[in-house]
Amino acid sequence: MTADHKQCLKEYEWGVVETSLANIATDYKDIKTGQKEILEQLGSMPATLKAQDKSIGRLWKVVFIALASAGAAIVTAFRGPP
Repeated sequence: MTADHKQCLKEYEWGVVETSLANIATDYKDIKTGQKEILEQLGSMPATLKAQDKSIGRLWKVVFIALASAGAAIVTAFRGPP
């Protein structure tokens, strides 16, 4: 193998190494971005859960009021008006 061939091979190997390092750096950035997105989503979870709790609380209030109204109507129907 001539010196030119060795130099070409060395440059090719370094090119492969540089490309591999660039790919690793890109993968690392993608992982960090994904991690950041996951943490943001987890951070917004309590707010989402609070909103769901409020919605469920409102739903129970509506159900309770509807049951109370229905109960009052049934009692009025059996007793007659006051």
